[in-house]
Amino acid sequence: MLKAGALAGVQASLAAPDRQALYRGLWADVQGAPPTDNSSASGRRARATWAKNAAFVVLLGQQPSGPTTLEPLPDAARTDLVTATRSVLESLNTNVEVFASWSGTPYTEWQWRSKELIDYLVAYDLLRGAGETAASLAASQGKLQEFAGNLYRQSTTPFMGVSFYSVVKNNHTLMTAAALGTAAVVLSETSSTDANQQPSRWASAGLFTIDNVLWRDAQRQSDSTQVAGYFEGPYYCKYALLNCLPYFRAMGNFLPDGRLPYTFGSSTRSIRNPYFDPKYDLLYEWLTAIRLPDGRLPALEDSYVDMGMPELALTGKPQYVKPMYFSKLSGTSMASAVAQLRDVTVDMRAACLAAAVEPT
Repeated sequence: MLKAGALAGVQASLAAPDRQALYRGLWADVQGAPPTDNSSASGRRARATWAKNAAFVVLLGQQPSGPTTLEPLPDAARTDLVTATRSVLESLNTNVEVFASWSGTPYTEWQWRSKELIDYLVAYDLLRGAGETAASLAASQGKLQEFAGNLYRQSTTPFMGVSFYSVVKNNHTLMTAAALGTAAVVLSETSSTDANQQPSRWASAGLFTIDNVLWRDAQRQSDSTQVAGYFEGPYYCKYALLNCLPYFRAMGNFLPDGRLPYTFGSSTRSIRNPYFDPKYDLLYEWLTAIRLPDGRLPALEDSYVDMGMPELALTGKPQYVKPMYFSKLSGTSMASAVAQLRDVTVDMRAACLAAAVEPT
C-alpha cells in the first residue's frame, strides 16, 4: 500500500479531522478478538478484513488518546495485534471453488476469494513493513502461497474443454487476475516445484488477463485510444477496480515504469506497468467526468444510486480524488466517508488512508 519512506507522511496526515475519524473507526474495529467464522463467505471476508486493518494499526503505531489526538501504540497492544494477525494468517481458509460443474458456475464465488486473498496479502506485507521478520511469518507466507496457488489452479483448469479466461471477460475476470497479480508482488521471493504456486505464473496470468480484458480482446471492456467508459457500467467498473487498484499500486511500489514480457497460454505480450500506463487514466477520467454534482456515480446499467469512487486515491493522482457532498444525500446509509469506504464487499479505509491523497 505504501513505501517505507511514505510512512511518516501518512502518520502526519492523521492530524486532519476527517482522516483521523476514519483511522479511529478502523482502530476500534480491531479491538478484541478477530472473527471466528472461517468457512462462510461473509465470515471469511470478515477475518481477512480484520487482519488487514490490524496490521495497518501495527504499521502506523498509533491509537486514540483523546477526542482529537493520537498517541503511540503501547508495546503490549502492538504485540497482541501482531500475534492475533499472525494467528489469522496461519489459519486462513485456502479452499477455492472449481471454475464450473454440472450444477453451475461456482467461479462467481471467486469475487469473495479474490478479496480475501488481497486483504490477507496486504496484512502480511504490512507486518513485514512494520518489522516482523520473514522467519516469524514463514507459516503465514506458506498459507498465502497455498491460497494463491489454489486460485491459480482453479482459474486455469478447464471444465469440459472450456476455460475461465477464454470465456469470462468481465469484472469477475479482472478481480481474479488482480488477486493473482497482487500475490505475485507480495510473495515474489517464494518458490515452489508446484507450477500452481509459482509467482511468475501468477504475475503473467494476472497482468496479461487484465490487459487483455480491458484493452485488447474482441470482447474488451474499454478502449485504449480514447475515453470510452467501461462496458458493464460504472458500478462494475468500480467493483473490479477495488481489486485492481491495490494491485496497480503494489506494482508502482514494486517496479519502475517500463515494459516487461508476460506469457499466458501460447501468447507473449510486452505490457507496461499499469500504475504508470496512461491507458488506465482513460478509465479514471471517465469515472471522474460522469460524477453527479454531489459526487455520486450516475445510476447507469446496474449501478447503485448512492456510491462515489473515493478509492481513486489509490492512483496517487489528486485530479481523480473529488469530494462527496454528503449533506446533499438523504434517505441513504451511504452519506459518510466511512460508509463509502466500508462497503459490504471490501473495506478500503486503510488503502485510502495509506494513499494520503486529499480531494481536489
